[in-house]
Amino acid sequence: MNTFKDFLKGKLKKAACVAIFNPQNRILLVRRSSTAEWMPLHYCFPGGHSENGESSIDTAERETYEETGIELNKSNMRLIETQINNGYINSIFVSNIDNSKVLLNDEHDKYIWADYDDCKDLLLVPQLYNFINKLKNQGYFE
Repeated sequence: MNTFKDFLKGKLKKAACVAIFNPQNRILLVRRSSTAEWMPLHYCFPGGHSENGESSIDTAERETYEETGIELNKSNMRLIETQINNGYINSIFVSNIDNSKVLLNDEHDKYIWADYDDCKDLLLVPQLYNFINKLKNQGYFE
């Protein structure tokens, strides 16, 4: 089991992702391609590994743009949770955007703007459904 002390000792890698809501209060989920090393064909939030010296919010912004073509505004991004698991400290942000245009890169083969009930029927990466439930309980999806 990893702890925050492991992160302080440099034993954990950093990652970040973003729960993005469109004007219809639907959340963006991207499906990992069939060739993905980890969890192929599972849905997740846009995100990924931090580069050297990169802040979590910069990682979330960069990865979202690389994976979806969506340009986020950092002033509209809010850190809502930090998780430590599988050798990573993962910062999870939430953001709203004004449109629903998505341009996937080759890391993902599909995307969906999902309402809360849609999420129940999708193959999600581990722990994502629990996090989506937390978002629901915090008033998102309304």
